[in-house]
Order: sequence, then C-alpha cells, then structure tokens
Amino acid sequence: MSGQRGTIIRLTICVFTVVLLTLALSITSIFADTQLFVHTGNVRLNLNDGKPIISDSETYFAPGVSVEKNFTVENLSTCPVWYKFYFGNVSDAQFAEAVLVEIRDGDTLLVSGKMSELTEKNSVACAENLEVGEKKKLTITFLFDEEGGNDSQGLLLNFDFCAKAVQTQNNPDKKFD
Repeated sequence: MSGQRGTIIRLTICVFTVVLLTLALSITSIFADTQLFVHTGNVRLNLNDGKPIISDSETYFAPGVSVEKNFTVENLSTCPVWYKFYFGNVSDAQFAEAVLVEIRDGDTLLVSGKMSELTEKNSVACAENLEVGEKKKLTITFLFDEEGGNDSQGLLLNFDFCAKAVQTQNNPDKKFD
C-alpha cells in the first residue's frame, strides 16, 4: 500500500505543478497583453528651405520703416509637433529693442513682440500644431519703432531666425524642455 500511496502523492504533486505552471503562464499572458508602449518620434523642421528670411543687402531700417517677408515652415517629423520661432545671436541689444516683429499665418497672428524679447527661452509655441508633412507659408514683419531714434543709425543688426519643435503626443502644455 505504501507504494500506491507514494505514487498517489507523486501524481498529486505533478498535477499540482501543472496547474501552477498553467496559472503562471496565464498570468504572464495577461500582463504581456497589457504592456505600456511609449512611442517616440523623430522631430525635425524645415525652416524656409535653409534660406535666410532677410539679408542686409535687401533693406535698411530707419524709424517707422517696416519690412515684410514670406517664409515657410514644414514638419519633416514622424509625428505632429508644436513649434515656435525665436531670435538667436542678436548682435545689438539696443537695436533689437527697437524692432517689433509679427509673424502671421494669413490673418492669424502667431507671434508678436520686440525682437529682444523673442528669445528661445521667452518665446511661446504657436497655438496650432503642424501635422506630419504639413508646410505653411507664413509672413514675418519687422517694424523699426518710430521712437527708435538716431542712436541706431549706422548700426548693423545681425541675428539668427530660428524655429524649434517638440512632439504633441503626451505634451499638452507645449513644453520645450
């Protein structure tokens, strides 16, 4: 009888082991089906096909003079993006203080402020995002303040006109950090 009893115990242990393994496999399958996948995108903008928006040979500023230029921005990313414009490497802070800038998409104002204030840190994202492959033709206006005075005469204002983008997914607050 003890031989039969040992066989029954071994058989019970085997059945119990099979039940535990089946249960473990089922739980693993459930968790495998509920994994969280985070997708990241490749973020890239084309700003005016790499061409300058304005050059020093095209115009000069005098109090009250405004210059309007068209340019493009295109989303070459793999995902929709928030985007913003700013000025970098501004050569003369006093001159930049007297230049007002507006960027428009048709009649919609996207950006407005003094060039000196529209830095990478201070500029904000445009209200609408750019979809994958979307290309917009925008207009930028530079206005030299009438009160700019003579202090800026003979000065040359150099700057980099820049754009930056971040993906929209999981970024409702349009954070560029």
